[in-house]
Amino acid sequence: MKIYCKNKIFSNPYYDVFVNGIEFANGQNGTYLSLHNKLGGVVVIAKYNNRYVLVEIERPFVGGKRLEFIRGFKKPGETALQAAAREIKEEINCDIRSGKVIGRIEPDSGIIENAIDVVEAKIDSTHKLSLSDFEGIKKVVFLTEDELTQKFRNNEISDGYTLSAFMLYYARQKRTQ
Repeated sequence: MKIYCKNKIFSNPYYDVFVNGIEFANGQNGTYLSLHNKLGGVVVIAKYNNRYVLVEIERPFVGGKRLEFIRGFKKPGETALQAAAREIKEEINCDIRSGKVIGRIEPDSGIIENAIDVVEAKIDSTHKLSLSDFEGIKKVVFLTEDELTQKFRNNEISDGYTLSAFMLYYARQKRTQ
């Protein structure tokens, strides 16, 4: 496939939305929609007391609540670690004790043009834990690795960012053992 034209149809501070003219290998033409994330993003695989930290968040476009790792957009000039710390603070009012970037993922390469950073982080304390009213977060869930993988197996977690970030994390953990 080859892109022969790219028309921006919408823009906001986070995304540009394009309709792309595509020429297929057989010579026929078609169109695809794509999203360009202007600032980049981050998915945070946070742990507290050896448990994974996820949020139950309202996702109205897919029919309700979803269990996900905390994630969000970077701000201009922010590193992935800075964005991870800010997202944790904004969404659940906790601080990160330590963190590292473990790689990048493309959770939907069929529509989103750029990769997202994955950060592994340890949360310092939950004594100030509170939920962001603005983000649609309903609760914070702390899961062991067995509980988390059971939720994956039972399709209780279906978010592409969470699934692909955890797979990257898991593969890197196995490689270092």
